Amino acid sequence: VRANTGLAAYPSPNAEEALAAAARRYGLPAGRFAFGNGSNELIHALARVLKRRGAPCVSIVEPAFSEYALACRLAGLESSPLWGGIGSGADGQPSGDLLAGLAETPSGSAVFLANPCNPSGLFRTPGECLSLLAARPDLLWIIDEAFIEYAGPEADVSILRRMPSNGVVLRSLTKFHAVPGVRLGYLAADAELAQAIRDELPAWSVNAFALAAAQAVFADTSDFAAQTRAENAERRADLAAALSSLPGIEVYPSAANYVLFRWPGAPRNLLGILLKRFGIAVRDCSNYHGLKDGERSEEHT
Repeated sequence: VRANTGLAAYPSPNAEEALAAAARRYGLPAGRFAFGNGSNELIHALARVLKRRGAPCVSIVEPAFSEYALACRLAGLESSPLWGGIGSGADGQPSGDLLAGLAETPSGSAVFLANPCNPSGLFRTPGECLSLLAARPDLLWIIDEAFIEYAGPEADVSILRRMPSNGVVLRSLTKFHAVPGVRLGYLAADAELAQAIRDELPAWSVNAFALAAAQAVFADTSDFAAQTRAENAERRADLAAALSSLPGIEVYPSAANYVLFRWPGAPRNLLGILLKRFGIAVRDCSNYHGLKDGERSEEHT
C-alpha cells in the first residue's frame, strides 16, 4: 500500500534502498550487492561481464535452469554441461566428482551451481560449497540460492555471509515469498564484480513495488520463514512418500519446494490426466540436460 503513494515518481535508479537494506541484513557493505528485475536479469548481466573480462568458458552443473546456458550463448560465451546436480544420476550415471569434472577447466572460467538444484532439489551444505570454492580458487563459482530458504534457516544453509572473493551468490526474493510477478533478485559478490554488474544494468530496473518488497523482507523479524519452511517440509515429505509408494517410481531427495521423480513406464498422457481430472500440474523435465526422453523425470511443486 505504501508503495502506491510513490508511483508518481521514478524509483531510485540503482535500487539504493534495497542495497542499504541488504547491507543492514547481512552486515556487508552495500557495494557488494546488486539488484535486478528478477535474478534472471542478473544471470544475463553476469554472462556479459564474464565475456567482457575474457572468461575462457563456463561450466554448468546439470540438470539446471536453462537460462544459465541461454545467457552464455547470448553473451557469446562458451558453456559446457557438468553432471552433478542429482543424487543418484540419470540414465544410470553416478553424480560424479565436480572437481574431477573441472580438472581441465582453465583458470578464469566460471561455474554455475544451483543450491538447492533446480529441478532435482539436491542440497549441498555450506561446508561442501565452500570446499569447492577453496579447491579451485582460480574459478568464479556462481552459487544460485534461489530456493535456499526451504533448506533451513538462512544463516545455517547459505554461504552469503562467508563467501570468499571467488564466489557469487544469486538470490531470488520471489520464490520463498511467492511473489514472482514482482520480479526481484539480487546477488552478492566481491565489490569490484558487484560494481561491474550494477554498471551493466539499466537505470530503474527495480520498480517501486519491488523496492518496497525488498525493504519489507530484509526487515522482517516474524516467524514467517520458520513457519513456511516447516509447512513445506511436511507437504514435501507427504508427497515424496505418496509417490514412492507407487510401483516403478523413483523419487529423488529434495530440500526445496518441489520433488523430482522418475517414472519410466509413465503413460504418455499422464500430464493431461493429472491436470484435467485432479487439478495437479506436473512439469515434464525430460528436456533437461541428462534427463533422458522417454524415461521421464517430473518435477512437482
